[in-house]
Amino acid sequence: MMYRGEYRNPERRYQVHLPHGVAAIGPSCGGIGNGFEISLTHPESGESEGESGRNLIWVGRSERTNRGLREMADQWAQYQREDSQRHHSTDVQIDPPVQTTLSSLPAIGLKASRTELDDRGNLIYEVVLAKDHDSYVYVVGMVSPAENYDKGHELFQAVLEGFRYIPPEQSAAQ
Repeated sequence: MMYRGEYRNPERRYQVHLPHGVAAIGPSCGGIGNGFEISLTHPESGESEGESGRNLIWVGRSERTNRGLREMADQWAQYQREDSQRHHSTDVQIDPPVQTTLSSLPAIGLKASRTELDDRGNLIYEVVLAKDHDSYVYVVGMVSPAENYDKGHELFQAVLEGFRYIPPEQSAAQ
């Protein structure tokens, strides 16, 4: 399904105002809480040209967890290291986690980059993880080739700013 203007998911307690002219496709093929994806190659049409998830933004909510944000950040960094080894990546850099917020939720910002030895080149990964009072985890992420990062990051920031958490009492009313 294609979304323009706004993506609403009261059952999962969030909505996202989409920037003008941007098309989101859902559910997310990454399986993150039935959210959506935005192709960074063609953000206005949603077409991905078979990029295998290497040039996109995704938003979703995963299931409950007892892990804290710092523990999730450590797990994400470990995954980045292991995935880099599987792909024989070089120049792996994982930035320290940054405390932030996502809508009204406490969150942590994560960023990593690496050079893939196949035709994908230098990729930058950026993720914001937030956790609500019921221990659900909200994810806004991006992967982008380094040469397109500035443009992709601008859209990523707009999606982060458009994200709204819907508290349980409000989601029940919708």
